[in-house]
Amino acid sequence: MKRKYFFFAFVFLTGLSTVIVLRMRDQKPMSPASPPVHAMTVTPRLGDRFFIESILMDIFGPEAAEITKKFIFERATIWGGPCDSYEQVRINAGPDGLTDPHSACPNGKGAASLPMVATPNLLRQAYMRRACSALINSTSTMNIALSKIFPKGKTEKPEAKSLVAAYHLFHPALDPDSKILDALEQTAKKENDTLKQWSDIYFILCTDPKWQLI
Repeated sequence: MKRKYFFFAFVFLTGLSTVIVLRMRDQKPMSPASPPVHAMTVTPRLGDRFFIESILMDIFGPEAAEITKKFIFERATIWGGPCDSYEQVRINAGPDGLTDPHSACPNGKGAASLPMVATPNLLRQAYMRRACSALINSTSTMNIALSKIFPKGKTEKPEAKSLVAAYHLFHPALDPDSKILDALEQTAKKENDTLKQWSDIYFILCTDPKWQLI
C-alpha cells in the first residue's frame, strides 16, 4: 500500500529574510517535536534602480530626479538593473548625447552585466536613507508629496484618514494595520509643527524596505 505524503510550510518573515521550514509526514498525526525535514532561506526580490526611482518620482514629483539619480540610479551595482546598450540612441557623441539618459550605463559597459535584481544589503539601505532624507528636506518635493494626500492645498495635522492615504502612496495594495497607524501617530506627537510631523512620517514610510519588494 502506497503511503500518502503531505507537505506543510511554516513561513517566518524577519525583516527582508524569509525562512521556510518544510515538514513531510504521512497520514498519521505529526508530533509537535518532530524535526523539520528541510529548511531554507529565501531571499525576496527587490525592485531595481528603475523601479525604485519610478516609485519615488511618482510620490515626490519630477524634481526628485536629481536626488534619485545621485543616490539610486547612478548606483547601479548596489540597486541592480542592467543597462542595455542596444536600447541606446545617440544624437551626438557627447556625454549627454543619448536621447534617453536612463539608457546610459553607469560606470561603463560593465553595468550591462549587472543582475536584474540586487540582494538586500546595508549599503542599499544606507543610500535609501540618504535619498529619503534629501527628499523630505526639499520643500519642492515635500510639497508634491503632501499634495497627493491634500489635493486642496491645505496641509492638515496627521490623523487616521490622512495617514492611511500616505501609507497607500508607498503600499497601494495594502492597508496599514492598527499597530502601524499607532506608530505613525506616536511619531507625529513628538513634534508640534505640522510640516515637521509629516516630514518624519514620510521619512519612516520612505525608508521602510517592504515597499521595495516586487
